[in-house]
Amino acid sequence: YVLLHPAVSDKEVTIVTLEPESQNFYRNRVGYLYHDLRKLPFKEDWFDTVVSVSTIEHVGMDNSLYSPDSAHREIRKESFLAAIDELKRVLCPGGTAFISLPFGRYTDNHWFQQFDSALLRKLLDRFGASSVTVEFYKYVDGGWTRSTEEECKNCEYFNWQATRYCDPTSTKDYDPDFAAAARAVALISLTK
Repeated sequence: YVLLHPAVSDKEVTIVTLEPESQNFYRNRVGYLYHDLRKLPFKEDWFDTVVSVSTIEHVGMDNSLYSPDSAHREIRKESFLAAIDELKRVLCPGGTAFISLPFGRYTDNHWFQQFDSALLRKLLDRFGASSVTVEFYKYVDGGWTRSTEEECKNCEYFNWQATRYCDPTSTKDYDPDFAAAARAVALISLTK
């Protein structure tokens, strides 16, 4: 939906991901590179806009769910900061980085970490943006609603991998609120 949207469809788009995905958009002139976000193969000041959707929380964590390469099975929780350095490095002066990530009570889920206020501050401080906007959304009965950092700080992630739908030894079902995963997210806009 996003890649086919008129606001994006006339742009040159490059997707950086660890491994090829079953659905791709190369026919829409979308380029793909398979790299680690901590070591991007681009010159400085290359992109006008950088978008990271639900990715930063996986950097440095056990990514065996996404890649068979054993090099991606690590637990280096602070290495997301190297990815932030790279996103800033490849962003043109005056360009904007848009980042989304799960937010609430800190949780190490092994394959990703849910950010809390302290980790969010580390990310923002590391980027050192000329302009920062952070919006919070909370999952409530019936869907998502705009919220505040304070209202989201104790939100817990629903671990869908621990349900009987993913783990045949589990008897766990979805929680009564039917959260699919994050119960709060931070949407970040950073101008270089």
